Amino acid sequence: MEALSFDGIISTIGNKFGKFDAVCPLCSASRSTAEKRIRKVLRVWREAEDFLTYHCIHCGEKGWLRRGGSSVIDFERIEAARREAEARDLEARSRRTLRARYLWRASLPIQRTPAERYLREVRVS
Repeated sequence: MEALSFDGIISTIGNKFGKFDAVCPLCSASRSTAEKRIRKVLRVWREAEDFLTYHCIHCGEKGWLRRGGSSVIDFERIEAARREAEARDLEARSRRTLRARYLWRASLPIQRTPAERYLREVRVS
């Protein structure tokens, strides 16, 4: 079983910020099937340049890592990054809601369309 490293996780999720799911390098290799070995069970939260937290739902490994292994944590910087991430999530959620409303308003009745014909002729049980 190999140890988790900051650079190892960054190479897995890319040099991005946010919440990610990845294959756990600690336990996935020992899973019984090929499908389970590639299942993304490691949740990673990266909200700062040199700090991340993680938790594996399979093996239970959890904790935090800093680039270079330093134990000094700037909590104000982490909180600011958390607020920025929440603002990005809120904005993305708002965009998805607006898109869904647009699609709903742009929808047309199914009567006298190829979709109605398909449902009546092919999907009738």
